[in-house]
Amino acid sequence: RFVLRQFEGNPSFDASMTFAVLLNTVVLSLDHYGIDESTENFLTDSNSVFTNIFIAEMAIKLLARGIKKYCADPMNGLDGFVVIISIVELIFTGSGEEQMD
Repeated sequence: RFVLRQFEGNPSFDASMTFAVLLNTVVLSLDHYGIDESTENFLTDSNSVFTNIFIAEMAIKLLARGIKKYCADPMNGLDGFVVIISIVELIFTGSGEEQMD
């Protein structure tokens, strides 16, 4: 747990997560009506990658801080909510694709 606290408390960790959020925002902004299939596949794959990055961030913070301290920070509550919604989206999108095949 100590090692995770050191890793999670490192300014590089915060900077990399901020960069991931900004890059994710740019990628999400590329979605539009009439999108071609290859771009749609890229956006879907990118969404999965970013969701996994944010799941890892949440897991690291939960393990490093513990649930009480994690939930005490309102921004972690917001992040956790967004991650959970993203996981639900991946589950529903993934199961929808399997049923169509």
